[in-house]
Amino acid sequence: GGAEYPGTLSITRIVLEADLLLAVSPAHILTVVPANPRVTLVGLDLDLGGPLGALVDLLLGVFVPQLQASLQAEFLAALEEELAPRLAEALAGLALAFPVDLPRLDGATDPDTGEPASVPVLLQSDFAAVDATAGEGIAFALRARATTPQRAVPTGAPFDDNRGVPGRVGCGRRPQTLVVPGVAPLEVVLADDTLNQVLHAAWLGGLLEFPVGPELLGDVDLSAYGISDLVLLVSAWLPPVASDCGPDEELSLHAGDLRVDASCDFYGQPIDLVVFASLRAGLALATQDGEIGITVTGLQELELQVDVQQEALISLEPTLRELLRGQLGPALEGLLGGGEPLFSFALPAIDLSETLGLPPGEGVIDLELRDDPAWPTRREGNSVIYGRLNE
Repeated sequence: GGAEYPGTLSITRIVLEADLLLAVSPAHILTVVPANPRVTLVGLDLDLGGPLGALVDLLLGVFVPQLQASLQAEFLAALEEELAPRLAEALAGLALAFPVDLPRLDGATDPDTGEPASVPVLLQSDFAAVDATAGEGIAFALRARATTPQRAVPTGAPFDDNRGVPGRVGCGRRPQTLVVPGVAPLEVVLADDTLNQVLHAAWLGGLLEFPVGPELLGDVDLSAYGISDLVLLVSAWLPPVASDCGPDEELSLHAGDLRVDASCDFYGQPIDLVVFASLRAGLALATQDGEIGITVTGLQELELQVDVQQEALISLEPTLRELLRGQLGPALEGLLGGGEPLFSFALPAIDLSETLGLPPGEGVIDLELRDDPAWPTRREGNSVIYGRLNE
């Protein structure tokens, strides 16, 4: 038999490197493909001992390239079969999908539970593109949409004539783009078009279809003006729209063709009115109790068209229009939140710990809106949400 020459092989560290090519498939699925695997053996030591110790340098010259090639092949196979799919699955968590329950403006309750009623909206997104630039991080562009499982607006015209969510399109002056400031480790850019998707779904789900009871008018007292037994029914013929395309470039909420059917006694005379309101109000995104809130900051413009249904009382229209303009303004502000969030939602944390093989809690991405004035929260039709990665 042959002679045996015991020895030891030690390696301090094996450094495995590869380029990861990120792409988005035609089906809007994020893919990760490894390329150019590299293996570096640090602190390699081969000790054969005995009379063959002098051959160590020669053997290393043959053995190390073979070992590197073998490890490189094994590493590439592991990347392609296991690590790349797991990384793609982890990054897929950046495509957010979560429900948003918007509280009804009329304060109605669920007849089954007695809890405050809401309009359900589902916000969904998937990948549109990805851009990885060396030293500048990775930008993921997502498509987003908002839908509601219920339709609570009437059928027929004018509701069925609505053509959907308007696009900002650079306020008609330039191409619309996502603007990423690039100042924080993680940034989520929410386009106004996405916000309008939520508003459109909320409108379709009945957010602006409700009767107005006396409790919703707050401190508005119409009895001093001869109005009593007031009954109001609100129905929005158009969805509200968020836009910053005004002269001041401030984000505002616009609502047009807001129909109000009203009946009351006016100094003892029964009178029926059809009122169309058009309004503009300030709109802001802010954090409250760990959630992103959409807040109406104040009524800025209110235009009314008042049509009296009794022909003999048509001469009262100018008087009633000015009366309603002055008295219903505060009531509308109250209906729109009175300075409190019109609706809010928590952006879900993205937990990559298990997928990336990290200890629990060490791969959680928390999203938060930063109020640091050095970090812009609005850019050309985009709201920026800044995030952090727990360490």
